[in-house]
Amino acid sequence: MIEIEQSSKRGFAYGKESFELLKSVKRLKFQNEKYERTGSADIWSFDVEEYERIESSIDLLKISNLKCRHDVNFTFTTVHRLPQEGWEELIDCWSCHNSEFKGMLDLKIKPRKNGILVSNFYLIAGEKVLPECCKARTKMFYNELTCEFSVEQLIFKFFEEYFEMKNSIILKVDGKSYEIKLFYRCILIEKNDSFVFNEHDAFKVGYKETAKNNDEDSYIGDYFKIKIIDQLGRNSVKLSVLGYALSFITQ
Repeated sequence: MIEIEQSSKRGFAYGKESFELLKSVKRLKFQNEKYERTGSADIWSFDVEEYERIESSIDLLKISNLKCRHDVNFTFTTVHRLPQEGWEELIDCWSCHNSEFKGMLDLKIKPRKNGILVSNFYLIAGEKVLPECCKARTKMFYNELTCEFSVEQLIFKFFEEYFEMKNSIILKVDGKSYEIKLFYRCILIEKNDSFVFNEHDAFKVGYKETAKNNDEDSYIGDYFKIKIIDQLGRNSVKLSVLGYALSFITQ
């Protein structure tokens, strides 16, 4: 696994195999490599002379191929974003002193009859959008239907937006609470079983179990919370910083 920090042009190769892989990435020029063994991990650091990669995240407003669990198409003409989670906390910032926007808290969010409202992990469908077999619920998480975006893309998009506001989050999964803390954004390079290079936009994060609690993460859904923790375990590099295990969130 090779990591390139985008802002500082520093890179790290985790393990001897990754350092050999580093030499094979033709579009990457580097210098001043330095070896260090930390605990049970072999790490090579290096300065990046030249490397360019641009990978854009998904645009939820371009969602188009939706099917219910019975493989029946949704029929919709408009797509709009739902307000960002926690928007209610910001209402007092919208006015000077009269709190004239507080009445918005009493309003119910409702899509147009032929439209859908999309969030990072779920959507709300208008009354004419859903097929007859699935009209019982208008709110559905993406794992309950079929769409063109992968689980990894949805998770990455969520953190891309979330980390613009906050640098940590607490998720409750199977009775345990996990704190996930952002370190920085980077690029991750790996080689798959077919010896093809996979390059990903990524967030370098630390995570750990915590006694802290969060009862306001239901908007993520149990399915996606489990997938997030699974990905952190899968991408772990067996190092820790300040009590946090190091890992990566990729798309």
